[in-house]
Amino acid sequence: WIHPFSVAALAALLFSLSCRAQKPQASPDLRIVPLKEVTVSGIRFEPDRLPEGLAAYPDLGLMAARGVRVQRIHANPPPEHLIFHPRVAKTPNGDYLVLVTAGSGFVREQREKVNDHILYRSGDKGATWEGPVLPWKSANNTHSGVWLTPKGSERIYAVAHEKSPDDPDYAMQNGMLLLRYSDDNGYTWSEPVRIRPVNDPDLTATAHNPGCETGRGTWIVPAYETMQENEAGKKRIDRQYVLRSENRGETWTLLPDRRPNGWSIEEWDYMIEAQAVCPEGDEVLLFARAPGGHVYLLRSRDDGRTWSEPETLSFVHPNAPPMVFLHPDGKTLLALTHNEYNPKRPFEQTVRDELWVTVSRDLGRTWSEPRFLAANIAEPGPQWNSPSISYDDVLIDDGQVHVIMDYQYRQILHLAFPLEMLERLPLHQELAGWAGR
Repeated sequence: WIHPFSVAALAALLFSLSCRAQKPQASPDLRIVPLKEVTVSGIRFEPDRLPEGLAAYPDLGLMAARGVRVQRIHANPPPEHLIFHPRVAKTPNGDYLVLVTAGSGFVREQREKVNDHILYRSGDKGATWEGPVLPWKSANNTHSGVWLTPKGSERIYAVAHEKSPDDPDYAMQNGMLLLRYSDDNGYTWSEPVRIRPVNDPDLTATAHNPGCETGRGTWIVPAYETMQENEAGKKRIDRQYVLRSENRGETWTLLPDRRPNGWSIEEWDYMIEAQAVCPEGDEVLLFARAPGGHVYLLRSRDDGRTWSEPETLSFVHPNAPPMVFLHPDGKTLLALTHNEYNPKRPFEQTVRDELWVTVSRDLGRTWSEPRFLAANIAEPGPQWNSPSISYDDVLIDDGQVHVIMDYQYRQILHLAFPLEMLERLPLHQELAGWAGR
C-alpha cells in the first residue's frame, strides 16, 4: 500500500504509477477495532460467534450474509488519507472502473491541496483490482464524481466536482463541475470543460451521486447547492437541482430553475445528494436525501423536463444518501437502505451502520420487505466518528451484483453476489431466529 508522508508525495507517486498499476495488498495499521457485540435492527450478534447464515470479516470491519464475497479495493492508514464516495462504471471494452476521492482532507474549508481523484480497474469482472492511478492531474480539491456511459458509444464521461484552494468561498462545499471524456476505456482523458448551464452559467455546486441517460439519450446529472446553516446548525439551507443535456454535454440546463430556486423539503429547508435513475420509457426518477426517515422521490414523465413534487417512499432510511439502482430488466429497482432512523437526532451518522436491500417492481410505488446484506462490526472511524457504510454504488453485470462500499470514509470494499441471491438474503425474522438458537 502507498503510505506517503504528504499529499504532494501521494500525487507524485500515484501519477508515476499511472502506466504500471499495482495490485491492492493488505494495508497496515488501519486501526479497525472489531466490536465484541453488534446490534442489527435490534438483534444482538457476537461477530466471532455468528450463526451459519452470516459471515464476519473482522480485518475489514464488516459482516455480511453468507454467500456474499467481500474484498478490499483500497485503503490507506489514518490519519493521512481519507476516501470519499466511490463510483463504479463498466467501460466499452468490459473493464470495471472505480473512481474515488482520496487524500488527507475533505473538500470544504481547505486552503491547500489535500486530495485527488484516484482510479482502480478490474479486467476480470471484479475478481481482482489494479490501482491506484491518477486518471488526470488537477490543482483543485475534489469531492468524488459522476460517470456517464452513453449507450452505443465507445466514449465514457466523468463529471468531477472540483474546488480551488484559492476559492474565496473556501469554507463552503460548492465548486466547479468539470466534464472530461475518454475514448480508450478510461486510460487517458480529455482536458476538462466547465459545465455552464445556459440559465445559470456561473454555477457552483456539488455533484457526486449517480446520474443517468434516458431512452432518448438525454443526460440527467443531479447537483446540489449548500447555502448556509440556520437555527444554530440544526438545519442547513440546501437546494437540490438536476443538470439536463440533450446533446451529450454540449449544452446544459439547470432544473427546476436557476439558483436559488431548487427543490427542498419545506420542514427542513433541505434536500441534497439526489440520485437519478432512468428506467425504460420517458419516465425519469430522482431519489433525494432529507431528514424524516424517508427517501424522497421526484418523477418526470417527459424525459426530465418537468418534475413532480417530492413524495416519501415506504422503506426506512435516515438523513443519508439514497442508493437506488436499476435492475438489468430496465424496470425493477434495487434500493440499499440503512433501515434505521432516530427522529430525536435526525442528522447523526450512527444509523448508517447497516445495509439492507429492498426491491420495487412498479417504479418506486411499492417496495418489498428489506433483506439483510451487511453491517459494520468495528468501532467508528476517525472521520466524523462515523460507522457509516453509506455512499455505496452498484454495478449489475453478467448475473452478478457488485456493491462498491465507502466504509467509514477510509476503505473501499467490494461486495459481490449472484443476482438471483437477492431473493434469498435473510429477512428480519430470519435474523431473529438465528440469533435465538
